[in-house]
Amino acid sequence: MIATITFSQNENEAKKLMKTISDQLIKKNGTLISFEYQFQNSSYKMDNAIIGKLALFANNQYYLEFDNSKIIQIYNGDILKTILKEEQEIQLDNIESDSDLLIQNILNNYQANFDISIINKNKSKKNIQLVPKNRYNEIHNICIQELKLPTCLQMPNQCKIGIKKEDTRLLKECINEKGGYKEDKILKIEITVDNKSFVPEKINQFNKYNGNTSIQINEIIDTNDSILTIDSLLYQDFEIIDLR
Repeated sequence: MIATITFSQNENEAKKLMKTISDQLIKKNGTLISFEYQFQNSSYKMDNAIIGKLALFANNQYYLEFDNSKIIQIYNGDILKTILKEEQEIQLDNIESDSDLLIQNILNNYQANFDISIINKNKSKKNIQLVPKNRYNEIHNICIQELKLPTCLQMPNQCKIGIKKEDTRLLKECINEKGGYKEDKILKIEITVDNKSFVPEKINQFNKYNGNTSIQINEIIDTNDSILTIDSLLYQDFEIIDLR
């Protein structure tokens, strides 16, 4: 019981800290994050960090500047625009519901997609660990039907009723046998946070096959939505490629 209470307190503290971080970084008027990006795995390591800037807004809009402004992405809530300066192209595309943008994905989906805990803390810093939850595909609903469990248990709008331990065991077995989990390449994410400002200083994402993405956050300042507007004169000679 003591272990359960301790775990629950740790989880609650971690969730509160994540909410504080999210509220600080995702604002209506936008927050601009300057960072250094590095990646390595068992067979490759970047020699130098890539400098980038990311502006986040409360309505999922964002601005991403990467590799010394060679690549710029702008999502205005409708169209994803990718500016490739060396190729002199502007690509128009739709955006997936689950963004691959590391910082944005964590801040928007930390409650639904991750189990959160504090794994280390001292007077100056805390380390938050986020481990992806198992996510089901349509196999989950098929198993619900095969086992003749209440149909309201089906994804995505599950009812809150409980089921017996034996039914829970059978459901897990069915899902495992049919390969009902979505593959997740992320093993875990660790965030280093300053205790006084509650500002994240570093984000490490550990992937399968020994992949490690590291984001060192250097500066966080306020911005505004003018950053989401493309200067048509600046890119007037660029080719527009519609990928939608």
